[in-house]
Amino acid sequence: MRLDLAARAERVIEEPTEVSRNQIAEAVCWARDEGTSWERIGELLGNSAAEAQRRYESLAARPSA
Repeated sequence: MRLDLAARAERVIEEPTEVSRNQIAEAVCWARDEGTSWERIGELLGNSAAEAQRRYESLAARPSA
Protein backbone atom coordinates (compact mmCIF):
# COMPACT_ATOMS: atom_id res chain seq x y z
CA MET A 1 0.00 0.00 0.00
CA ARG A 2 1.32 3.40 -1.00
CA LEU A 3 0.42 5.04 2.32
CA ASP A 4 2.18 2.31 4.27
CA LEU A 5 5.40 2.87 2.33
CA ALA A 6 5.24 6.65 2.73
CA ALA A 7 4.52 6.36 6.46
CA ARG A 8 7.40 3.92 7.02
CA ALA A 9 9.77 6.17 5.10
CA GLU A 10 8.78 9.19 7.18
CA ARG A 11 9.39 7.28 10.44
CA VAL A 12 13.02 6.60 9.50
CA ILE A 13 13.72 10.20 8.48
CA GLU A 14 15.09 12.10 11.47
CA GLU A 15 13.64 15.42 10.34
CA PRO A 16 10.71 15.20 7.91
CA THR A 17 11.01 17.53 4.95
CA GLU A 18 8.39 19.41 2.98
CA VAL A 19 8.75 16.76 0.28
CA SER A 20 8.17 13.87 2.68
CA ARG A 21 5.19 15.63 4.25
CA ASN A 22 3.74 16.25 0.78
CA GLN A 23 4.22 12.60 -0.12
CA ILE A 24 2.34 11.54 3.02
CA ALA A 25 -0.49 13.96 2.23
CA GLU A 26 -0.69 12.67 -1.35
CA ALA A 27 -0.72 9.08 -0.14
CA VAL A 28 -3.50 9.89 2.35
CA CYS A 29 -5.58 11.42 -0.46
CA TRP A 30 -5.00 8.35 -2.59
CA ALA A 31 -5.89 6.02 0.28
CA ARG A 32 -9.13 7.89 1.01
CA ASP A 33 -10.04 7.79 -2.70
CA GLU A 34 -9.56 4.01 -2.49
CA GLY A 35 -11.87 3.81 0.54
CA THR A 36 -9.29 3.41 3.31
CA SER A 37 -10.76 4.33 6.69
CA TRP A 38 -9.42 7.10 8.87
CA GLU A 39 -8.79 4.43 11.51
CA ARG A 40 -6.42 2.56 9.17
CA ILE A 41 -4.73 5.75 8.01
CA GLY A 42 -4.18 6.81 11.62
CA GLU A 43 -2.78 3.38 12.44
CA LEU A 44 -0.31 3.53 9.55
CA LEU A 45 0.78 7.03 10.50
CA GLY A 46 1.18 6.13 14.17
CA ASN A 47 -1.62 8.27 15.51
CA SER A 48 -5.36 8.22 16.05
CA ALA A 49 -8.07 8.29 13.42
CA ALA A 50 -9.16 11.68 14.76
CA GLU A 51 -5.65 13.13 14.43
CA ALA A 52 -5.21 11.77 10.90
CA GLN A 53 -8.60 13.14 9.90
CA ARG A 54 -7.86 16.53 11.48
CA ARG A 55 -4.56 16.81 9.62
CA TYR A 56 -5.60 15.53 6.21
CA GLU A 57 -9.38 15.73 5.78
CA SER A 58 -9.33 19.05 3.92
CA LEU A 59 -6.73 17.69 1.48
CA ALA A 60 -8.50 14.36 1.01
CA ALA A 61 -11.78 16.13 0.24
CA ARG A 62 -10.30 18.11 -2.65
CA PRO A 63 -11.55 17.26 -6.13
CA SER A 64 -9.06 15.29 -8.17
CA ALA A 65 -7.64 16.86 -11.31
